[in-house]
Amino acid sequence: MPRKAKPLNLRILEGNPSKRALPTGCPEPPEGLPQPPPHLDKGALVVWNQLAPGLIAMKLLSVVDVSSFSAYCVAISRWAAAEIELQKLAAQGESALIFEQKNKLPRQHPLVSVSNESARLAMSLASEFGLTPSARARLGVKPTGGKKSKFDGLIGG
Repeated sequence: MPRKAKPLNLRILEGNPSKRALPTGCPEPPEGLPQPPPHLDKGALVVWNQLAPGLIAMKLLSVVDVSSFSAYCVAISRWAAAEIELQKLAAQGESALIFEQKNKLPRQHPLVSVSNESARLAMSLASEFGLTPSARARLGVKPTGGKKSKFDGLIGG
């Protein structure tokens, strides 16, 4: 199965580790601050507002990425909501296992499936936007701004 191509901006931020020639004449994504879509719930909107500015600054989020990024935000919101409900069940002394009345066999609570699927989707989308530790490590982006410390460069050159 062929490896999925990385966006050009992501390759540039990573320092072009493959050292292959960067494509020329690629259309730049449209400039501008993408607005969150109206279907985002309160939790998804919080995620959007927390992460979008940084992704825009790194040119990893543009108007054309709104649907993918909103899917990530919804997945995180849905995962968090399912986890909160599972915590409420646990606080009431209930288990994430449900015993069927007919045959007394255990099965997992439906919220566990919602949580697991939402987390799985969020993690797969997170890597697309550099939102996992390994994706950030590949980016090699150093924080900018702030004054240099008088101790900078003393250890390790």
